[in-house]
Amino acid sequence: PEAATPEAAADAGAPAATPGDVAAAAARSGDIDPSRFPTELGEGATASVPDNFPGDVPIYPGSQAAQGKGIEIEGSAQSIVQFLTNDAVADVQRFYADELAAKGWTLDPQTENEAEVGATMQATKNDCKVNVMIRPAEGGGSDIFVVTEC
Repeated sequence: PEAATPEAAADAGAPAATPGDVAAAAARSGDIDPSRFPTELGEGATASVPDNFPGDVPIYPGSQAAQGKGIEIEGSAQSIVQFLTNDAVADVQRFYADELAAKGWTLDPQTENEAEVGATMQATKNDCKVNVMIRPAEGGGSDIFVVTEC
């Protein structure tokens, strides 16, 4: 799967934007700062989503894969992908909570969400597990780490 293309969303009922809101929206729009991408990838890692990444695990819209790796351990397909986005941790966390539940994943109630540190959530579906870790990026945006095991 590939990351979805960014979509412009406007809420006609939203209050008028303040200058701070406009600056934050401008920071989130557009391309991701190239300096956020790793300059070197570990052995076997690529700057893409691995082939064994489960199709029912959502990919944050507009995010870009910074690095990914798929492996198999004792017959269990596992993958890890780092996605980058210009969006805030809270927006990313809300998306994953909603989308995983909509796709039939059972969210662990032990989800952690601390604005300064980020958010962590776990979900299960049949014999599969997914861990999503969202960390604030220096200068704005979020780094999303998705680890799967099926």
